[in-house]
This record gives sequence, structure tokens and C-alpha cells, in this order.
Amino acid sequence: MVVGGGVELFSQHGRPETTIAICRPFVTFIHAAVIRDLPYLVSGRTIETSRNLTIPAGAVRTAFDCDRAFARAIVRELSASFRGVMKELKSHKLRTSAERLANWMLVQDARAGGTGRFTIPYGKRTLAARLGMTPENLSRNLA
Repeated sequence: MVVGGGVELFSQHGRPETTIAICRPFVTFIHAAVIRDLPYLVSGRTIETSRNLTIPAGAVRTAFDCDRAFARAIVRELSASFRGVMKELKSHKLRTSAERLANWMLVQDARAGGTGRFTIPYGKRTLAARLGMTPENLSRNLA
């Protein structure tokens, strides 16, 4: 669980690398891998000074098997994650890079109170990877 700061979930195939998600407080991740006792499909790195809470996988599996309320909470988290992944997949498949950037900007503005001003919360290279484009394409779309 990210308690403070931010964690970038990323994946690499050979030389190319991409950002899968940015986790902020109080997001939990790797549920499916922990519950199924499988390797996680992405790697994580902090993108700023961060505090993270780690619970041993065996303890999570035991709680999942024995505590119905805990199991329901995990299923709710997994359901929310699945919906987020589906929204991202649809965006990447159905929107142009400019449309993905515009949508991201509208969401950020709404989170900042709808003032028309917000700060990009991480580097442009990370933002480009998060939106599925090259840094050069991001620069052109911003222009």
C-alpha cells in the first residue's frame, strides 16, 4: 500500500519500457499476484519520497481464507482495479494520443478544483509513457 508519495508501476520488454500506472496514497496493488501466489506482472519504483506498507503475502492469503470481511474488501479492490484497467485499455485502443492527453488534462483539472490550472504531478517522460506515447509526441500534443 502506498501510504505517502507515489509509486510508478512499469514494465519493460527488452529495451522499451512503459508506465502502467501511478499509485498514490492510499492505493494498494499486487492483490491478484499475492492471492494466487504468482509473480507480479510489473515492477514498481518510487517517483518521489514515499512511504509504503508491505504485508507478507502468506499473511494476506491466510486473512483472505479466514476473514470474510477482508476477502470482500480484497474483491472490491480487485474489481476497482479491473475497471480501471478496462478504462485504460479502451482509452488506448479507441482514442488518439491527443484525445488521451486532453482527457488526462480534464481529469487533472477536475481533481484540482476545476480552476483551469494544475501541476503535472510527475515528469513528462513518465506522463508520456503513462498515456502510451513518446515524449516527443507528448511535446507536440502539448503545443
